[in-house]
Order: sequence, then C-alpha cells, then structure tokens
Amino acid sequence: MQNIRDFRMKPKEVKEYLDRFVIEQDDAKKVLSVALCDHYNWARRCLDDPSLRGKNYTKPNILISGPTGSGKTYLVRTMAKMLGVPFAKADATKFSETGIVGEDAEDVVRQLIDAAGGSSDVAQYGMVYIDEVDKICSGSGGTARGGWNGSQVQSNFLKIMEDTEVGTKNSMQASLSSMFGGGQGDQTISTKFVLFIFSGAFNGMNEMIKNRVGTKSMGFFVEEHDQEDKDNSDPLGLPSKEEAQSYLHLAETKDFVEAGLEPEFVGRIPVRVAIRALTSNDLYRILTEAEDSVLLQFQNDFKGYGIELEAEEAALRRVAELAVEEKTGARALVTILEKVLRGFKFELPSTSCTKLTLTKAMVEDPEGSLQDLLCSAPVAQASVQRWLETVERTSKIRLEMPDDVRDRVIEECAKRRMAADAVLDSMLRQTGVISGFESIRDATKGKVDFFCVNQAMIDTPEEEMQKWTKDLDAMA
Repeated sequence: MQNIRDFRMKPKEVKEYLDRFVIEQDDAKKVLSVALCDHYNWARRCLDDPSLRGKNYTKPNILISGPTGSGKTYLVRTMAKMLGVPFAKADATKFSETGIVGEDAEDVVRQLIDAAGGSSDVAQYGMVYIDEVDKICSGSGGTARGGWNGSQVQSNFLKIMEDTEVGTKNSMQASLSSMFGGGQGDQTISTKFVLFIFSGAFNGMNEMIKNRVGTKSMGFFVEEHDQEDKDNSDPLGLPSKEEAQSYLHLAETKDFVEAGLEPEFVGRIPVRVAIRALTSNDLYRILTEAEDSVLLQFQNDFKGYGIELEAEEAALRRVAELAVEEKTGARALVTILEKVLRGFKFELPSTSCTKLTLTKAMVEDPEGSLQDLLCSAPVAQASVQRWLETVERTSKIRLEMPDDVRDRVIEECAKRRMAADAVLDSMLRQTGVISGFESIRDATKGKVDFFCVNQAMIDTPEEEMQKWTKDLDAMA
C-alpha cells in the first residue's frame, strides 16, 4: 500500500526502467508508461483524498497484441515488479462460463490476495494479466473451444473490469461457509483500482488487417527487399527479411470485433498496443544488454562450479540467429543455449577447467567442441590426476604415474578424441591392471598397496601383470 501512496513516477521514468530489461518495443513502452502513470497516480490521489473516489473514472485497461514469444508476458511482469503491486496471471483458455469446469473470471482477482500477502486492501490495487485472450474470441474470427462459449467468458469479465466487489471466497466456498455458519464477515475485493491487462497473438486478425490495408500501404510492409535494405536501417522502417510481417499496430476497434471480441469487451479496454516480432539483432541485444539476460543465468550456473563463462560476439549472434528459426521469440534463447551448453555443464564441473569461452564453433558443433576441450592438454592433465585420486579412494590402493606415462595418456586423448578418464579406463581398468593391483593388495593383507604405473602396463598390460603375480608368488 505504501508503494501506491509514494508513487510519483513520470512516464519517461517508467520507460527508462523498462529499457533496462526490455529491448526495443519503444512505442509499446511509451504507451504502457503513460497508462501506468495515469492509473496509479489517480489511485494515489484517491488514497490521499477519499472524496475523489466518487468521481467518474475510466480505467486505462490494456490490450497487448503481438506474436508468440515477443515479450508480452515479460513486459507486464516487469511493470508489476517496478510498481511493487500484487500481480496475478492466468490464461484465458482456463476460464469457463460458470467456473464449474475451469476457473471463473473472479478467481484470478482472488489470486491477488495471495500475491498481497493475504491483504484484501492491498489486493485491490494489483494488476491482473490475462494471456491468450484471442483464444476466447467468438463469431467469425474465433473458434468454439471445448464446448464452451467464448463470448460468455468475455461477458463474465465485463462486470469485474470496471468497479465491482468480488468475494474473497468462490461460490462453492461461500456456500459451504454459509452452511456451517461461517459466512458472517466475509471480505470482498473492490476492482475499482485493479488494472486489467489482456494479451494475445491475434494471428487471424493480423491477416485481416493485411488484406484491408494492402502490403504496399505507406511503404511499411514490403514482403521482400534486397540485402542492402537488410544491412542498412531504412528511414521508413522497412522490416528485414527475417522479421515476421505484422500489421497489428494498425488494428482498429472493428478489427478486434471482427476477430471475435465482443464490442462491450473491447470498449472496456481503451489502451491498445502492438508488440512486434523480435529480430535476431533484438535477440542479440537481449543477450548482451538486458539486466537480467538469460546469458547471466547460464554464467551463474557455471559460476556455481567455479567456472567463468564468457562469450564471443560471433557466438551470441549465431545463437540469436538460431533462436529466430525456432519461432518462439526470446524463449528460444534458453532452448539454444541449453542445447549448446548442456554437455559442458555435465563434463566440466568434474575437470580442472575454470574458464569457458563460448565460440561460434561451439554453437555450431557442441559435441565436437566439447570433445576437443576434454582432449586438450591442460584439461586432460588435470583429469589424469583426478582419475588417479578416484582409484586410490575407491580401490584403497596408492598409485604413482611418472611424467612420461602421463604424457602418453594425454597423447592418446588427442589421438582418440576421448576424455582422459575414458582413456585410462580402457588402458588400466578394462585390461585388468587395477583389479590386479587390488588382488595383490588383498593377497598381502594390505602390506603391498603402493604401485607405479609404467609404460609396460600401458603397452602390454597382461604380460606386466603376470610378472607382478610371479614376483608375488616368489615372495610367498
């Protein structure tokens, strides 16, 4: 509540905050900054002067349209985090007409109470975010889903989008409470200052607008242009070949109605903004400029193992290009990075590696690059020592390996393109050398537990172990 009482931010300040986390989408950030400041400044003034609450006030409820993965949800979450207000999110497809099968429209408002730490007073200044609203479209632009009526679900939102009281208990809870005599004093949440934000991809509507305005309208929507246009910024804002064509920023009220949203529903959402698809350059900037970049997450993952992760520009640009091909927006960055770095996460924590540089070659061939790294002399040398220590710990024998034998093992790592532990296993475990040492230790009741691994054990392990056995028999 104090966050609302202290709210004094200007639209430019809100946008500056969003710029730290959200790359590009400047027009959308400006629209949202104004809407947020208008709403929460009014809420603050009403708290300071309760007499203002009775004045007519049209909430700047927001509708965000844009392709999947373009950052709609992230943008809304960032705004809620900045404001420090309760935040509740739900997918429109989870709602039913009655709330018996799915959720009721009022249920998402009740979620604000949990987000507000149980305070219904604080919850009434929260933000409700409904995603995939295009999935509850009806009529010519929508599709019937699961036998329920999308227009009825929209209607259920009408009364709570403006100013109504929502009980903190749903209908079933209220009935049970009344049945057992506990219905007195039930709390409600006023939605007068709850800001509702809806979003959806509206793919069908995008095509309708495209047909209405034409692909040559205002020179903004050329389907194809040459490489020079792609490499140089165009004063008219022509999209690059890789950028999905979007006409949603030209959407009018009639377009949303034709797409299947009820006129009454659209009328209660005066602020509408379109988010454009992300290009590979946008995704590269997300990796390198956003304060909570997903790259930082991977760097922290490796830091937990004492490994410093760095990345070359060419590597990150290739990651961004591959992410565009996934067609899931910024989410694809996690998919690509996880695919590239998964093997390194598994292998490197068990090596002496303290620094890893992500290169374009690694992005193109993760498995090959990992093998090259594991076979490199510094990593292989440390892996040999770790292997010897592991054998001593598990087999209760002490081992010494001269430098010339270690060098031989490292050469074999490069030759076979195998990690040192795999090479040593093939040389000394699978040939019976280690089990032979264990047998000698047991036969001498632990008196002989120190062994030197020589070149002969690498070249002719069976013959060498036979010599050890004969020497042991002679001692007996």
